[in-house]
Amino acid sequence: MDITLRPRRGVRHITISRAKVAAPVIHYPYGMPLSRLAAAPIVSDLMRQVSQKQSQPVVNPIRTGYTTFTREFRWEAAVGSRLEVTRGKQAVTLYLPSSMDFDSYPAQRFAFQELKHVLRYEANLLIPKAVSAEAEQLGLEYGAVRIKDARSLWGSCSTHRNLNFSLFVLLVPAQLRRYVICHELAHLTHMNHSVAFWRLVSQYLGQDAVALDAELNRCELDIPRLYY
Repeated sequence: MDITLRPRRGVRHITISRAKVAAPVIHYPYGMPLSRLAAAPIVSDLMRQVSQKQSQPVVNPIRTGYTTFTREFRWEAAVGSRLEVTRGKQAVTLYLPSSMDFDSYPAQRFAFQELKHVLRYEANLLIPKAVSAEAEQLGLEYGAVRIKDARSLWGSCSTHRNLNFSLFVLLVPAQLRRYVICHELAHLTHMNHSVAFWRLVSQYLGQDAVALDAELNRCELDIPRLYY
């Protein structure tokens, strides 16, 4: 079952965190027996939900013809009984066993992992250039640009002026991608979300940053709905 277990010292209760791009995470007190953890109602309910979801066809699956900036995804029949992949410069070919449907959970989880592999490559290729162009135009200096497989944040700015971006930012429209970049660049001046911060982001963009933030929060990523 696709659930991550994460014991934590200093906590007394079981909590669950969920995201659209990663399996649910169960946080529980360090040293708690797994049998006791599994018997907890909050955990047994989650396991039942996940089991039911993973037994059904995945909504919005990656199909043949799905494209990113540099790659096209294709499904083909596998010779053997295992999911396999061939990564080319223009295409990612996924090989599907005859016993498996392409929209099944195992097949789409496999495809999603390959999609993340491609997005990481593309993000490292495109995002640093876009950040550099915006920063140069605005007269800003920053540290490193890093691409991460973030569960919830689109981006972040550290006290060392390093900028982090989720690889999934490539899946939003260009206008919102630019908003995320300018949002993090504005944190170089304001390490908060004050009125002055939002005014600065709007100044960088030449349009209402708050409205763009709301639009970003409503944005549905074109990914398989494996976890929600």
